[in-house]
Amino acid sequence: MSVQVPRKDKVIAVGYENINLKDYDGPPYSYSVKVNGKLKRMMGFDEEHIKVQLHPKKATMIRKIKDV
Repeated sequence: MSVQVPRKDKVIAVGYENINLKDYDGPPYSYSVKVNGKLKRMMGFDEEHIKVQLHPKKATMIRKIKDV
């Protein structure tokens, strides 16, 4: 005779609770981003998308690179 012990379901918060999705705004573009005094090259749809990717950090400069 076995006794079944009910287990608690684990709820994992992954940070997707407060995402506001926008309409797709064309292909991803290249951006030159200055973070902590260093230049980084990043891909994103717009400046806000770049900021979301860097979330805990703050970008001091975000400049769109012209496509050739």
